[in-house]
Amino acid sequence: MTQTALKDREATAKPIMRPADYETDAAKKQAKEMAYELLSIIEKLEILLREENKLLKEGRYIDVAESLSRKEELVRTYEATLRNIASKRHIFKALDNDVLKENLLERGDHLQATLKRNHFFLQSISISAKRMAARITRTVQDQIKPKSTTYNAKGYLNASQNNNTNLGDAAY
Repeated sequence: MTQTALKDREATAKPIMRPADYETDAAKKQAKEMAYELLSIIEKLEILLREENKLLKEGRYIDVAESLSRKEELVRTYEATLRNIASKRHIFKALDNDVLKENLLERGDHLQATLKRNHFFLQSISISAKRMAARITRTVQDQIKPKSTTYNAKGYLNASQNNNTNLGDAAY
């Protein structure tokens, strides 16, 4: 590698953080702020998901649809916060021995469980809706099918596969 390339690489490389760098009071304060921000978002998202699950159980789908924009906004905020924490992992290491980190992990597990329940409810409703739509479609198709009727030489109605009439029905 040439000297110029080496200098360019050194200029763009992130500085290596030593344990002393992320154990400073400022780093610990910033790590705690990021953790509390994430906890706040997780709590809001969990509350919203629990409410959505309750509404889904009750069949209040219009109310669920109304809360979708709030849910999408919270998910975007949650993802952005996680990306921010991932980009500042060296600062977040200040929580290594902190109770706050355990709380974050526990709340993250609760959020995952709530998300799974929400996914299950949404999937169940989707399957039920598809089945109901298929049943309605079949019923409508059965109602509009033209009944084929044929008559014999004497003018009596012949039985057909699509027609459940008796042979004795006259076609006068």
